[in-house]
Amino acid sequence: MFNYIITIHNKQDLLARVLEGVASCCSMQSKIIPVLDGCTDRSEAIVDEFIARSGLNVEKVITPNVYELRAINAGMVRVTEGFIMTIQDDVILQEPELEQKIESLFAETGPMLGIVSPRHAVNVRRMPLLRQLRFSGLVPAMDFYDRVCRPPEAWEQSVRVEYGQLVYRMAAVGSPLIIPEALWRELGPLDEMMAPHMYFDVEYSLRALRVGFQNVVFPLHFESKPEWGTSRKNTTEDPQWSAGLSRVTLRNLRYLWQIHGSAVSAYHATQGRHTRTLF
Repeated sequence: MFNYIITIHNKQDLLARVLEGVASCCSMQSKIIPVLDGCTDRSEAIVDEFIARSGLNVEKVITPNVYELRAINAGMVRVTEGFIMTIQDDVILQEPELEQKIESLFAETGPMLGIVSPRHAVNVRRMPLLRQLRFSGLVPAMDFYDRVCRPPEAWEQSVRVEYGQLVYRMAAVGSPLIIPEALWRELGPLDEMMAPHMYFDVEYSLRALRVGFQNVVFPLHFESKPEWGTSRKNTTEDPQWSAGLSRVTLRNLRYLWQIHGSAVSAYHATQGRHTRTLF
C-alpha cells in the first residue's frame, strides 16, 4: 500500500495533470492525500472534481498556508500503514509500475533500506572552513557533496544515475521522496524546527542513517520543469522573499550541523567515503 501526499499551493493550471500522474501509479489499495496549503485559486475545486471521477481512495486535507514541511506532516498523520510518497505540485509521475518497482526494490535490498529519492541524493559533511567563513562566519554548518541525480537533471558537478540503478548516499533529496513504513514509524514526523522549508529531507535522511537505515537514489520517470516551481512568490519581483529564503537556508544548514554534526563525523570516521553502488 502507498500513501501519496501531494502538497499543493495555487497550482490550478498544472494540478489536474499532477493528480492524473498519481492516479496512473496508484493501486486501488493505496491512498492519495492532497494537502491544499493556503490555496486561493481553483485548486480545491480541481481536487474535488478528481475525487468525484477517479474512484480512488482520496482524503483531502486543508491547511492555512503552512508551507511544504508542515503540509507533509499534516498528510503524514492521516497515514496508518504502507509506504509514504511525498510529491510537490510541480511533479507529474510517469511510472505506471511505480508501486511494483518500489516493492521489488525493498524486497531485494532488505528491511534497512531507508528513504528513496527518484530524483537525486548527496553525501554530507561539515562546511569547509573557507566556505564557512564566507557564508556562516564562525558558526559550523552542513555542506553537501558527491551529488548523484537521475538522467534529465542537470546539477553542477553531479553524477548521472541511469534508470534501474541504485546508488547509496547519506541523504536522499526530493521531491518526490519515498519513505517505508518501518522508517516513518521509527522516526515520526518531519522536524518542524526547520519550518517553513529547506533541507527537512536531509534532516530526515540523517535521522534514518543514525538508526541504521541506508538512503538511496533510484531514478523513476516523471516530468518536472523549473518554470513549474514555487507559486508562493516570484523571487525576481520580491527581493525580501528571496532574502528570507537565504536566511532560512543558512539557519537550517547551521541547525543540521548542530544536531547531526557529531554523528556525521563519526560516520565518516568509520565508513569512509560512501561510494556509489549499483544493482
